[in-house]
Amino acid sequence: MAATDHRPRRTRSTWVAAVGATAALAFAPMPALAGDSVNPVVFDGGPGRTHPAPATLGGYAMTAYPDDPRKLTETSVIPAPGGDKLTLSNEMMVYTGDMLTGGWAGTDGEDVYVDELGAHRNVTLTMPPGVNAISLYAMTAVCNSNQAITATTDNGTSSGVQSVSQACGTSNQPRYFGFYTTDGSAIASVTLNDSQGEGLIFGELMQHRVPPAPVVHDRSLTLGFTHPEAGAGRLALSGQLAAAGDV
Repeated sequence: MAATDHRPRRTRSTWVAAVGATAALAFAPMPALAGDSVNPVVFDGGPGRTHPAPATLGGYAMTAYPDDPRKLTETSVIPAPGGDKLTLSNEMMVYTGDMLTGGWAGTDGEDVYVDELGAHRNVTLTMPPGVNAISLYAMTAVCNSNQAITATTDNGTSSGVQSVSQACGTSNQPRYFGFYTTDGSAIASVTLNDSQGEGLIFGELMQHRVPPAPVVHDRSLTLGFTHPEAGAGRLALSGQLAAAGDV
């Protein structure tokens, strides 16, 4: 059966999303080997094709990414919660699920990002600092394709490849991917790979981010004095003095 192209098409007046063929995703995690130590980067694909995404992941309360107002625009930067930014290794087109033919099969108003030209076999999402849990829904742009997703922490630990095969079927639903850490490390990046290089689609991003520790400036104070009877001397006063702008 010939692969069906899901990529959006461009007409003279507008962009038309052509996620026409339905897709069924089958999750195939890599098995753990006997004697392996516990990986602090945990993959959770439990929700499968169920929408919306869970409010928690690995015990972390998740926050949805804010609306991206730049619809029908290519971008390599995605607005993240709290004014942060997530960056992409390749530019992708911004849509909402209801712009895709057949819908996103979830919450159709959510932002989705499409490798419109299928020019890249992979895309890497670089997280804002301090993110220790990330979730998204993803699929490939055509059926009969394989997709692999890997999360890597800021200390270089990898989740291992989480593999998905996408066959032509009766459902048009992307699959949930969640990663979180158990050792306090942060997830630095998530890489999505398409074996055929026909294009990737992902969306419905959520994250948990540990806020940075407050910055306290050391404002030590040393005073010098002279007493007519005791002579010269020094009095040292040390402490943490709050200043405007300290957080």
